[in-house]
Amino acid sequence: MASPKWAAASARRFAARPGSPTPAALPPAPWHCCGRSSKPRCCRRIAEFDEEPPAWTKDAFRIYGLTLAHKHLPEIAAHAGLAHPPVFAPSVGRFAQGMIVQVPLALWALPGSPRPADLRDALAAAYEGERFVTVTKSETAALQQQGAGASGYVAALDPESLNGTNRMRLFVFGSADRRQALLVALLDNLGKGASGAAVQNLNLMLGLDEAAGL
Repeated sequence: MASPKWAAASARRFAARPGSPTPAALPPAPWHCCGRSSKPRCCRRIAEFDEEPPAWTKDAFRIYGLTLAHKHLPEIAAHAGLAHPPVFAPSVGRFAQGMIVQVPLALWALPGSPRPADLRDALAAAYEGERFVTVTKSETAALQQQGAGASGYVAALDPESLNGTNRMRLFVFGSADRRQALLVALLDNLGKGASGAAVQNLNLMLGLDEAAGL
């Protein structure tokens, strides 16, 4: 018998593919950094990033959306079920593709004052059995220590580490004492955030193996 997810998808003629804001639609108030496509047309569509840096600078990293009216805000609010648009602070780096999203949370301001572990458990439960979404749990403490300073390379948090896949990796870092948490999502913005999600949607709507072609 088809799963509820497959049944719901196959009953629809149209499916939403959020695209680059895919991870931002998971929780509110995202900060994200993504690469830009090497193709000029995609480059303009993703972040209006120049194909080559100006002659006087390497221009390796750029923040944008400073009017707080980014074009993705309406779809982020819609897919996340938000009553008010989030504060969206995007940036772009001079690499071909890959995305890392950070969502800072003041846990003391949330209903029930959850702990970082509670958020991790909630995400793990929500994505249990999903083939393309992984919630990192046992390695979190070690990764948090590795990323405490800027001197060491943390491969698991490299924004290009999932390039060429339809996968998304979720992390919850936090301080129970300070009652703060940082949600992190890692994905290929041109894979899971674009073509991969489109193929996955088509598979579900046609009743095929969700991973066909992926």
